[in-house]
Amino acid sequence: MMRSMLLVNPVDSAITQAVVATRTGLGDIIFWPITTSGNFACVWIVLGALLLGWTWLQSPSTARRQSLAAGLGVWTALALSQLIVEVTIKPLVNRPRPLAINPTWNHLDITTVHSSFPSGHTGWAFAVVPVLWAWDPRAGKAGLAFALLMGFSRIYVGAHWFTDVIAGAAIGTILGIFVVWAIRRLFPSSL
Repeated sequence: MMRSMLLVNPVDSAITQAVVATRTGLGDIIFWPITTSGNFACVWIVLGALLLGWTWLQSPSTARRQSLAAGLGVWTALALSQLIVEVTIKPLVNRPRPLAINPTWNHLDITTVHSSFPSGHTGWAFAVVPVLWAWDPRAGKAGLAFALLMGFSRIYVGAHWFTDVIAGAAIGTILGIFVVWAIRRLFPSSL
């Protein structure tokens, strides 16, 4: 635990403390549902399913291919993010969460079992953005707005440090871009 304590830097502490200081009842009402919607990547799994369902409502074959590619792309980006962030990096880094270091930051009674770095919720959210953007830029913009809110909510509830969120966003974005590249390479004109 001592080695992982060294991974918490003054900038992370200052930013987390500043965000936690902004907590209000209204903020809790806004950010608690956002942060919990990312549990087990639920919101993104449902989005992938909706895109696959949308596939069958499309009449032109090009629109069907695009919706199918987007739905499968969302699920592929999620799976890669899970593998890289949750299975590979988190166990190696084993960084303590803010609420483990300062229990007063845990006013929403969050229970966590994994280490902090990087943020899985944020990684999942940002992994989906490039896929949505390739499918429809409007959906990509909405996905980006939600991903930013997800990242902020993780700091707000005391589950992550600032650099956890930045790393999750960077890893997720890179994986999402890779998924779009792979889909376009394997299935031209699908996204």
